[in-house]
Amino acid sequence: MYYVIQQKLRCVQASVIIATALLISLTGCAAKVIEPTEQAKLKQGNYSDLNASFKKLSLGQKVPTFTLPDANGKQVSLSDINQNKAVALIFYRGDWCPYCIDQLGSIAAVLPQIEELGVQVIGITPDKQAMMQNTQRRFGQNFIFLSDPKAEVIRKYGVARPNNLPHPAVYLLDKKGKLIWFYSSTNYKKRPNGEQLISVIKQYL
Repeated sequence: MYYVIQQKLRCVQASVIIATALLISLTGCAAKVIEPTEQAKLKQGNYSDLNASFKKLSLGQKVPTFTLPDANGKQVSLSDINQNKAVALIFYRGDWCPYCIDQLGSIAAVLPQIEELGVQVIGITPDKQAMMQNTQRRFGQNFIFLSDPKAEVIRKYGVARPNNLPHPAVYLLDKKGKLIWFYSSTNYKKRPNGEQLISVIKQYL
């Protein structure tokens, strides 16, 4: 009897291990978290390792304005938000990308502090509305997520790849719509996290 119970326990344990491994492989949740960006790159103020074929905005210039639909289909204009608040634009690949979600999660964790500093966070993605609604549900209504499926805005900001996915990028704008800091990189595993974004905001605003 004891032997039979032991055998059953081993079978249950093996099943749990197999199910966990399968879940990890299907969801891509195995340690897919971003690495914080090096401090030297953050302090540079205009870091980009994209090649010369990508349009690069200049510090101090007025950024391209735009109007895009949010997760509920409402048209949102950058100029309307930027009248009263500084803005942090986060270009990310999509809800399917675990590195993007991890970055957004790190920002969500400190979002009240970012808001206290007078900054509105806006995420811009090629995701269509249905997928973007998933992201909105993850992170709540204080985030603004905007859909750019044809990458028209992503291209204006110089971070669109040929497949319309953006390279990871963060742009910080003052209340006059001027670019005061940015970061863009081909390395999708390494990005500014929430704590680093707060440091940048405090330094440049």
